[in-house]
Amino acid sequence: MNDSANLLVLITRLALGILFATAALAKLRKRRDFYAAVLAYQLLPPAWAMNMAVILPWAEAAIAIGLILGINAASAAAAGLLLVYALAMAVNLARGRRNLDCACGSRPQALSIWLVIRNIILAGAALALLFIGGP
Repeated sequence: MNDSANLLVLITRLALGILFATAALAKLRKRRDFYAAVLAYQLLPPAWAMNMAVILPWAEAAIAIGLILGINAASAAAAGLLLVYALAMAVNLARGRRNLDCACGSRPQALSIWLVIRNIILAGAALALLFIGGP
């Protein structure tokens, strides 16, 4: 791989790592709000929603660390999680529930098709790291 490709891989890893780190920190700082957001999506029973609200920020933090360290499994995990988030948003948009907070970061953001597309694009970038980033 040439220097410009290496730089692109590094920038992509760092950008995705920072994205996951900031998302994790926002969720950890406002745990009750995040739990309420997970419940509001109405995709999981309340007990499962509570477990997901506890697990997801830590999973995001682990993914962030892995991306920054260049661990390929973190790229795959990032892509998977971004696609799960996109699907959860798409399901709620299809239900006509646009007023939900995406719970994506530190400030509230209503669901939109743009957020679904953004997550799919970011998942594509994470997957690309697997193919151009090397072992």
